[in-house]
Amino acid sequence: MIGFFTGVEAFFTGLSRIHRLLPWILAYLLLLPLPFLLKFGISEYYVDLANRACLFILLSVGLNIVKGFCGQVTVGHIGLYAIGAVTSALLAINYQLPFWVSAPIAILITGLAGIIVGLPSVRLEGAYLALATLGLGESVRIMIAVTPAFGSSTGIMMIPEPKIGEFIFNSFESYYYLVMTCAIIRQSVRMRLPLRWQESMCRSTNYWPSSSAHSMQDSPEHCLPICHRDTSITTISPSSKW
Repeated sequence: MIGFFTGVEAFFTGLSRIHRLLPWILAYLLLLPLPFLLKFGISEYYVDLANRACLFILLSVGLNIVKGFCGQVTVGHIGLYAIGAVTSALLAINYQLPFWVSAPIAILITGLAGIIVGLPSVRLEGAYLALATLGLGESVRIMIAVTPAFGSSTGIMMIPEPKIGEFIFNSFESYYYLVMTCAIIRQSVRMRLPLRWQESMCRSTNYWPSSSAHSMQDSPEHCLPICHRDTSITTISPSSKW
């Protein structure tokens, strides 16, 4: 089994030497028939699980910036996810904005929330950063749970489906192609992140070695394999709806 996965890795590595987009195009083509294989071969329930897995890929790539590249412990990532989801849903329901407008606005608002939380805690490390991010996650959860306008404990209902022209993403199969495409694009962009950006992120969080007392574990060279392991482990898990 290990030899099989090693061969697959070598195959995709060879494709990337030809063109860096080839592995992602091939992966996309291989994933296209997946919802139909799951629906008719097993159950439609597994198509929904595939959708949730793709959503979790998007979550893990964002978390990987902090945990994988910078080595910082954060447990409030899901709070930002909730802010973006609720914002997009409320904009679509209350202002009749299409998904393609409400989602970018939700991204901007979530980024602003991240800046507000991140600036005071930018120099925190370890358990202190974990506590700060835990406060964010719990605050968002409690606020949503006690606010009827945010869906409370039942969630927000009757959210308009995304659509392109007359085509509506109103089934597990159609929704799969939306989230899978986003996941493939987001992951390919993350893999092409320039090394100088990676080093800058490590420096900004005191993760860059400043003396010989730091071990190899504190270097950006070790930071990159941590990044790949973190993404590989977390992207196979299911997530909640967008």
